[in-house]
Amino acid sequence: MALNDRLHALRTFTALLPLADVEAAARVVDGWTTSPFAGVEGTHFARLVVVDGVGRAAADQPLDELGPYLMFSAFFDREPDAWLADLPAEVAAVLRHCRACPDAGPATLRAWLEEHHVPATAIFGAYPEATVAEVREALAFRDRLRRFVWEREAARDGLARFRSWSRS
Repeated sequence: MALNDRLHALRTFTALLPLADVEAAARVVDGWTTSPFAGVEGTHFARLVVVDGVGRAAADQPLDELGPYLMFSAFFDREPDAWLADLPAEVAAVLRHCRACPDAGPATLRAWLEEHHVPATAIFGAYPEATVAEVREALAFRDRLRRFVWEREAARDGLARFRSWSRS
């Protein structure tokens, strides 16, 4: 499978958004107690990163507005349109500090994000073959197994025997 096919199959989305007010966007994020992306179904990983500037690839490339930008990047196991449609208000509140961000409904915001979409050339997915539900199920199983093992060990008084052995 070609790299671009793999990227499409993994359902990624990246946008580079020109920031109008870095400090205001940072204040919104600083107010989060948990990641709002955690509540968006199918999210493996999502991040917002301030990029101070983008360098020119060649000396003869015209100067453009090179920064600052907000990089919005995500990896998920749903269709991109459906995932973007479910972005919570907390994320939209950060995006509102980008230049020309529409102050309208989710469909308009989604279209604006698509206008700023950039192709991902490298991705990282810890579990690219598994859905978020499968990963959570595996982590819950691991936690149950750990509790079981530690409960069995505690019942055998293994810790007391280890302590007496380590002192000898």
